[in-house]
Amino acid sequence: MLCPVKIEDQKTEIRKTWPIFHVHAQRPISLRAIWPKGVSGSKKIRNVTFTAKKYPNIADRQKAFEDMALKLNAMGYNIYIVLNLIDPSFEGDEENEIAVGDAHIASRRYLFIDLDRAQTDQPATDDEMDEVFRVAGAIEREYFFSKGHEPITVNSGNGAHIYLPIDLPNDGVSKLKCQQMLQSLA
Repeated sequence: MLCPVKIEDQKTEIRKTWPIFHVHAQRPISLRAIWPKGVSGSKKIRNVTFTAKKYPNIADRQKAFEDMALKLNAMGYNIYIVLNLIDPSFEGDEENEIAVGDAHIASRRYLFIDLDRAQTDQPATDDEMDEVFRVAGAIEREYFFSKGHEPITVNSGNGAHIYLPIDLPNDGVSKLKCQQMLQSLA
């Protein structure tokens, strides 16, 4: 029988990410909760934004994010954070849960690479996850470490995410560069 992870231990794990995903004084933090594939009782995607207007103190904004992430995760959702800097004027909409879109991104600080095994309606097996992380490691070694970049790789629940640090404006030229990079990886 597995021992359930204590809430305080889960909060500690979330807090470890704040140095990586810096929270800026006036910028919102946006949470996206997605119901996992292959799990019964499909539920709608949840988008929750924590703004400086509602939570002027960064620590309060982070705590609100942590509390909501733990609540939704306990319900069965996979939890994600918007990585790029969000325009401070974006307030979201708690009732309609408006998601952060491209127009709300102030600048790009990570190139997001999503690795999943071939799509089915079932969760990935341990062997499939091992293969995904083997491919992620190969991508990191071949494309990024050799060029002096230090990507962050995490388990996405059904695959892996690689976050490559970048510093680009959110404009058409940068978007094209990011698309070309992802296409060359594909």
